[in-house]
Amino acid sequence: MARSHVRAAALVKALVVGATLAALPATTPARAQTAADPTKVEQAQKMMLDGLQRFMQGMMALVDTIPQYHAPEILPNGDIVIRRVVKDGAPKTQ
Repeated sequence: MARSHVRAAALVKALVVGATLAALPATTPARAQTAADPTKVEQAQKMMLDGLQRFMQGMMALVDTIPQYHAPEILPNGDIVIRRVVKDGAPKTQ
């Protein structure tokens, strides 16, 4: 796994964790809501967590679709070559 892919995945995870922590106070029920109908609050919290999980899966799929590249190589003639990482089962091109 390329370093950029690992960094991107870590960034996505950090963003989702931050968004989750930021959203939790919004899902904390007010005292009047708790006394009135706690099942609606629990249902809303479950829906929010489900949505965040789906969002995270989508972001990880997006990161996985970004092409991966090896570190640049400088050839003796001065050309710079940046090779694409070949995943298992992918056809090799030259």
